[in-house]
Amino acid sequence: MENTVLFEPLRIGTHTVRNRIVVPPMVYFGSTGEDGKVNDRHLRHYSSFARGGAGLVFTEACAVVHKEGGRNAIALWDDSFIPGLAELAESIHAWESKTIVQMLMPGKETITGAVDADAFRSVQEAFRDAAVRIQKAGFDGAELHAAHGYYLNQVTEECMRQESTGNSEHGMCLVTDIVKMIREACGSSFIISVRLGNPDTDALIKEAQLFEAAGADLLNISTGTAPYAFAQETPDGRIQAAGLVKKHVSVPVIAVGGIETGGQALAVIENGYADLVAVGHGHLCDPGWADKVCYGSEPERCLHCAQCAWYTDGTKCPRRMKRTNAARVSRYMRTDNAR
Repeated sequence: MENTVLFEPLRIGTHTVRNRIVVPPMVYFGSTGEDGKVNDRHLRHYSSFARGGAGLVFTEACAVVHKEGGRNAIALWDDSFIPGLAELAESIHAWESKTIVQMLMPGKETITGAVDADAFRSVQEAFRDAAVRIQKAGFDGAELHAAHGYYLNQVTEECMRQESTGNSEHGMCLVTDIVKMIREACGSSFIISVRLGNPDTDALIKEAQLFEAAGADLLNISTGTAPYAFAQETPDGRIQAAGLVKKHVSVPVIAVGGIETGGQALAVIENGYADLVAVGHGHLCDPGWADKVCYGSEPERCLHCAQCAWYTDGTKCPRRMKRTNAARVSRYMRTDNAR
C-alpha cells in the first residue's frame, strides 16, 4: 500500500505531514499523576506512534485550568509544565511526525441560556495562554476540544440553537474568538485545529465554516452532545459528518470512526470523506499501525473486549500486554529518521 494516497504528504497551514494517518487524542488512562506533569510513560507512549509511522500525533486532552475532582490530566495552566511538554514534543519530532496538543476545559458544565461574554473572557484567556505554552514547548500546534459534550461543545451547540431562533447576543464568536486570540499570540506558523461535533449537521457545517473563517488550519470531526442520526449505518456516522463538512470548507478535514484496517482508511480518503484518517484503537493495540499498513503487513487488531481494559489502565489492554511497544513494531520501524 506504500504508493497510495494514504502515504502522500499533506500541507496543513505552513506545515507538511508525511502521510494522512493520524493518532487522535486518546486519554492514556492511569498514566498521569496528580501533579499533571509529563512523565516517562507519556514519552514512551506518544513517541511509539511517531516511531511507528503516523504522520500526525495528537496528545490526549490536556487541561487549560485546574479543577478539583475527576481524572488526572496533563496540565497546561502555568509555565512550570513547559519543560515536560518540551520533552514530549521532542520525543515525537525525533521520528519526523508532526504533533498537536489538544486543549480541554475539564468538566461537562451545563450551559443554560445565553453565554455571558464577560464571564467567558477568562475561558478565552485560559485557552490562549495554554496555546502559548504549547508553542514554547515546541509543538506544531494546538487543538480546541469542542466535541464530545465537553464545555466548548456545549457552548457552541447552545450558541447555534440561539442563533437559529434569533435569540443570540454573542453567539459563536465567543468560541471562534479563541481561535483569533491564539493566532494573534502564536503567529501564522502555529497550527490551530478544532475538534468539533454537532448532531444537527446543518449547524455542524456552519460551525466548521465559522472556525475556518476565524483562522483554523484543520478541522477534526467527531460527535457532539449526541450521536448523528444518519439513515445508513456504513460508514460510521462520524465519517459521514466529516464528508459533509469537507464539501463546505477548504482547510483539511480529519475523519474518525471505527477505522481499523488500511483498506478502510484508504476508502475514507478515496471516497472524499476527509483528507486525513484518525486511527484510534488500531494505534493503541499496535503503535506501528502506519508502517505495517504501508509495508503490507497486518497490524495487531483490537479484540473489542466486552469491557475495555484501556479505560481503567492503559497498560492492561491485552494487546499491549502481549508485547512491549518496541517488540511489537520493531520489524517495521525505521532505524533512522529518513523516509
